[in-house]
Amino acid sequence: MGRLTALDDALAQAGVDPATYDAEEQADDLGEDDRTAVESAARQLATPEMVRALEAVQQQARDVCGTSLTL
Repeated sequence: MGRLTALDDALAQAGVDPATYDAEEQADDLGEDDRTAVESAARQLATPEMVRALEAVQQQARDVCGTSLTL
């Protein structure tokens, strides 16, 4: 299972909409098991490899499309 799929599954299991979920504001609303699963899956996305990959995609978007993927 991929890291994004694991996070998506954890959010779905917790009944959380990934488009609107804010961990700082809503984490306390989740049960302990759901919160742990979501936080664990999210941490797996913050590996050095994932950070480098995201930076490369962002640079490509700036170079090719002339746009930033961040606000």
